[in-house]
Amino acid sequence: DQQEGSLPEGVARTLVPFEDGVSGDYSAVKKTERGLFIDIEDHAGHGVSGAALRKIAHTPSSIDEDEATLTPSAYIKRLHERMRTHLKGRSTVAASAFEILQGQDKKEVRYAGRGNMFMLVDGKTGKVKQQISPELKGAIGVAIVGAIEEKSVPYEEGDLFVAGTDGLWELQNNLTEGTAKGLNDFKTIVENAAQSQKGKSVEEIRDAILKAVQNAGTTDDITLIAIQL
Repeated sequence: DQQEGSLPEGVARTLVPFEDGVSGDYSAVKKTERGLFIDIEDHAGHGVSGAALRKIAHTPSSIDEDEATLTPSAYIKRLHERMRTHLKGRSTVAASAFEILQGQDKKEVRYAGRGNMFMLVDGKTGKVKQQISPELKGAIGVAIVGAIEEKSVPYEEGDLFVAGTDGLWELQNNLTEGTAKGLNDFKTIVENAAQSQKGKSVEEIRDAILKAVQNAGTTDDITLIAIQL
């Protein structure tokens, strides 16, 4: 299974393989004492080849109790070491780890990784108020250039967290125009979905995002996670 475990309340997730009915993407969401811990990975390739690399790299293939107590940066470092051990530096992965702190005194998203993105959408306006673009310096699984830096952004109750792999923004209608154009197009998709589905369930918001992405023409595996904060 490319997506580990049952989902906590308020979390909607989907995986859409690009070909062969299997995917190199992986995701897991775990409820912790502090809030939520999320792992999103996009292993090199897609279809059968991507799925094979994912299975080799992921031993074990879930966020276990020990890993769920780690910080996002420590989790990514552990994934890097695991891939170096099992794949001997022959493959890379775009991977991001997120910790959503849900305490009364602190509401923030902590994150670290390479190659994926996330957005925070204002729960009142449906506008993206924070967009973290993919960090591509260094390759997880081969050789990380520099330290894995961990950052954090605050959120407010009612905001929407949206994250996923590059299949969400590398679409047929923008492939020739680069990553920045793709991310801007995806931002528009997310805002349109948040506004048109305002007051509806997080599953309905996720479905609206996914439908718009697929209508634009997918070129890769898709992992999409939406969380009502």
